Order: sequence, then structure tokens, then C-alpha cells
Amino acid sequence: MGSSKLPKLQLPKDEVAQRRIAEASELARAGELKAGQQRLKEAVSEGLFPAPLQRQVLAWWSAGEFDLLASKEVSEAKVAKAPVDDLEAQRSVEWDGEDWKFGEQ
Repeated sequence: MGSSKLPKLQLPKDEVAQRRIAEASELARAGELKAGQQRLKEAVSEGLFPAPLQRQVLAWWSAGEFDLLASKEVSEAKVAKAPVDDLEAQRSVEWDGEDWKFGEQ
């Protein structure tokens, strides 16, 4: 199952909650799925994150995906990339009355 078919993870921003997910994922990666599930269940009962996230994490583990926080960092890095400034884009393409000039300022 590719990650495109997995549920979208709504990972918490709280460091304690993230650490709990990372610990549980390490247990699961080591084959200790029951212990990992128990860690997630405890986190839900402590209010660190909602039960639907627990189910999402289990779905990712079932697909062999255990490095969940790394996928979050990749997604955030994509979002953090600055878009091209519209004015900069307009300056790089100009009409001189007869033809378009690209990349000239």
C-alpha cells in the first residue's frame, strides 16, 4: 500500500505528543505492536491527541510506515518553501510591443 492511499496524518504540534508517537512507532518497528498500541492508547486517555489519530497511526504501521514524524517534517518543508513573488515573475517576462522577453529585467 503506497502512502497516497494511507489516511492523512494530522500530527500534533505538541512535543510531548510527538515524542509519544515516536516512542510508540519505535516499539512497533521493533515488532512490539501491542506495546506501541498501548502507548498510543495511554496518550489518547491523557488527552495528548484524539482517538482518530491513534487509528491513523495504526493504519500507517500496518503499511510498514513507522517514521511518521519524518513524513510530517517533509510536508512542512514543502509548505515552508517561499513561492515566487508575483512581481518578480512579472519583471522576468515582459512584452516589448513586438515580442515577449523572458528572464530580462
